[in-house]
Amino acid sequence: MKKLAMTLWILGLCVQGSWGEEGKPATEPLTKAELFCALPEFCPTPDGFARAPWGDILLSCPNYADPSHPAVILRITPDKKVRLWAICPIDPATGFAGPMGMEFGPDGNLYIADNQGWQYTERMGRVLRILVNEQHRPVGCEVVAYNFAHPNGIRIRDGYIYVSHSMIEKDADGKLLSGVYRFPLDAKDVKVENSVRDPHVFGVLKTENPDCQYGLDGMCFDKEGNLYLGNFGDGSIFKVTFNEKGEPSEPTLFAKGTEMISNDGMIYGDDGNIYLCDFSQNAVLAVTPEGKIITIAKNGDTDGADGSLDEPGDLIQDGKTLIISNFDNVPGPPHVNQKHDKPYTLSIISLEGLEIR
Repeated sequence: MKKLAMTLWILGLCVQGSWGEEGKPATEPLTKAELFCALPEFCPTPDGFARAPWGDILLSCPNYADPSHPAVILRITPDKKVRLWAICPIDPATGFAGPMGMEFGPDGNLYIADNQGWQYTERMGRVLRILVNEQHRPVGCEVVAYNFAHPNGIRIRDGYIYVSHSMIEKDADGKLLSGVYRFPLDAKDVKVENSVRDPHVFGVLKTENPDCQYGLDGMCFDKEGNLYLGNFGDGSIFKVTFNEKGEPSEPTLFAKGTEMISNDGMIYGDDGNIYLCDFSQNAVLAVTPEGKIITIAKNGDTDGADGSLDEPGDLIQDGKTLIISNFDNVPGPPHVNQKHDKPYTLSIISLEGLEIR
């Protein structure tokens, strides 16, 4: 793959958002989340969604909250039944797997960010390719890349795999650098370096917030192929365009405001808005094409039993609804949640009738 010039993306260029008097957000939440389902006992930490080509929704459960349970992938059928789809292949060196972001490729296989950074300090993270047969069953596993410290999200576009890497290294001032790795779709057994100088890294984010040194997390592409990147710790979103050779532009700050404290899972909606999980403040937000931030749903500390958001980690659009995973495993400031607790849940939000503009 042609090496791309690395660009250091410094945050804090400008601020957009919807504002009321004295710097307060102008609007209250448009609606509230409700319970989609309670998950089985062996799924204490749900995380990433992927839409399967055959219509099911898959859900990764790395189970960091209770590693006595193996990491699994669940399937949610069109009639809303939840079933076990696969046990995620472990790393033989650690005996562990941490599936987070997932996406199906045009080859019909499932690509997974295996983030072992929550469990191990060594560079044990991987990107996996789960081989899927015509009966929609997993039949094998290949390692696309390995030696990551903290791989998180995956998106696939135009023959490339994009991987968000939330914690790469510190700069001279002690601030966290995170970035985007890019691999050809057919890549296999690539050893990466946890360095912003790795030839597979084409962009780097710097997290300024000293109270939350966690970097690039959610990503999504719009219909035109522009890439949006969320910096979790700084609560900001950048936009990147590509030229006809597939080379990225300099990023521009697309959205930032007091309505958004953090951002985790992020998708491009059918209506042209971006929808994202604000993990820290138990919220789901929308960002319009103009960069305006709107709070769709938000609640305080909760166990999620009534469907309230409980550290939302990822979301997926299903018709006129959003289904949200409740990660619920990082207690204390700057997060609203104070502890991990039962039940383990998915929430749902109806978009019907909401004015998001």
